[in-house]
Amino acid sequence: MDFLERRKHKRVPKAFDVDCRIISPEVQMEMAGALGNETTVKTLDISEGGIGVYGTEELKPNQMLALSIRIDDTEEVKAYAEVKWVYFDKTTGKFKAGLEFMAIKAEDREYIRKINS
Repeated sequence: MDFLERRKHKRVPKAFDVDCRIISPEVQMEMAGALGNETTVKTLDISEGGIGVYGTEELKPNQMLALSIRIDDTEEVKAYAEVKWVYFDKTTGKFKAGLEFMAIKAEDREYIRKINS
């Protein structure tokens, strides 16, 4: 069976730590004010358009997140992303999620493109 690839950008397996804060619905409407709970997840893969992550805390589809992706000791990419899908992996006991970037600086998007080539 053939599957249609709908992603605009090629995802490349990479392992980075990602600090993410859930943006509350009130903040999503106003885009101002305090951010919600913070958690750290790991990347499964990354592209110019988004990232796949896994962790112990369950994210919810449609949640908005403020991300800080720690590429290494000196580089950090900041972005806002929307949770597109989530599932629990019984073999690892962790939640996996697909995040789509909603706001990211052009230079950070270009940096991701370069590390993926």
